[in-house]
Amino acid sequence: MLKKMLMVGISAFMIFTLGACGNSNLPVERNLNTDSSVENSTDSASKTQENENSDSNSEKADADSESAVLIAYFSWSGNTKQLAEMIQEQMGGELFEIEPETPYTDDINELSGISLQEQRDNIRPALSSAAPDMSQYDVIFVGFPNWWNNMPMPVFTFLEEYDFSGKTVIPFTTYGNGVWGKSVDSIRTTLPDVTILDGLAIQEHELQDASSEVSEWLQGLGLIK
Repeated sequence: MLKKMLMVGISAFMIFTLGACGNSNLPVERNLNTDSSVENSTDSASKTQENENSDSNSEKADADSESAVLIAYFSWSGNTKQLAEMIQEQMGGELFEIEPETPYTDDINELSGISLQEQRDNIRPALSSAAPDMSQYDVIFVGFPNWWNNMPMPVFTFLEEYDFSGKTVIPFTTYGNGVWGKSVDSIRTTLPDVTILDGLAIQEHELQDASSEVSEWLQGLGLIK
């Protein structure tokens, strides 16, 4: 008889305890949903959580996509910088300016002599700053003007200072005359272990209207829709 009474008492205590726990969860479920009906609160909370997770994943995917792209460029007059910024606007990614430790003169006549002598002597000018951690990038755009039928020598310094193995490199250039010259061959020789995609060459006087051409180029490479 005593055993039976104990069992009844324990059962009553468990029912009271579970009932109290259930009631304490209801306000939490209702706070997750604007609908005040109890039967819809759990389902709505679940959907809200799924949507939040989905949004978070989408944002992370976008961030990962951008962090995998580096747009490195050398620009003396500002033309190549302008083209690099057009690419970033449509492609995303991070910009990095390749700058020599000793800046070039603003005098174009002096610059012509200096840059030609650097090329003849096969100089590798020291750069003013290091690039971001290259291991985080899969695709690297490399931009430069055409100087003496080739890349400016600071671009050679940049390409030789880092490990590009297994990466995809995409050149782009601005020019007055000569288009690419030897520059693409120089990239292939300097970076034998990379995939080099078709580059974009824009003549200086066409830069203002180059946005659509940049878009077509990136679409042709399958990088944007």
